[in-house]
Amino acid sequence: MFHATKIRLYPNAAQQDLIARQLGCVRFVWNKALDVKKVAWTERRESLSIHTLITMLPVWKAGDTPWLKEADSQALPMTLRHLDRAYTHFFAKRAGFPRFQKKHAPRQSYAYPQRVKVEGDKVFLPKVGWVKAVVHREIAGAIKTVTVSRSATGKYGSSGFRVGSP
Repeated sequence: MFHATKIRLYPNAAQQDLIARQLGCVRFVWNKALDVKKVAWTERRESLSIHTLITMLPVWKAGDTPWLKEADSQALPMTLRHLDRAYTHFFAKRAGFPRFQKKHAPRQSYAYPQRVKVEGDKVFLPKVGWVKAVVHREIAGAIKTVTVSRSATGKYGSSGFRVGSP
């Protein structure tokens, strides 16, 4: 059984910049993949799988957008998984069609599927480092997924430490 725990993050200025860069990379990958999927469907009536999109990531990193290497290597494929889930929910008539992400959206987020650590009042985020945090309750179990978010007010948090039973 999974449960989520919210933690408030207090990154310094350099860490805020790194998080903003990762948010930008994730937004670019989401928008690029959504565009590629829409073009493939309208021109060729072809539905691209998540595996096809994930194999495109190294090409995008090597091409005109080498700055994508600044983002965590696992955050970008996780974004493609979220896009694939959005498509699945659309075709199951549970949600609307996926939209392009805006740079100045009121809430932005990206996810880490692993390699996040919590020690005392600090959280280790890959490519960001140890970030000060307020941990209100003990995290029991193995951390499965961590979603880092930034609100319009400039507050940072992890909107869910998905934790599995030990």
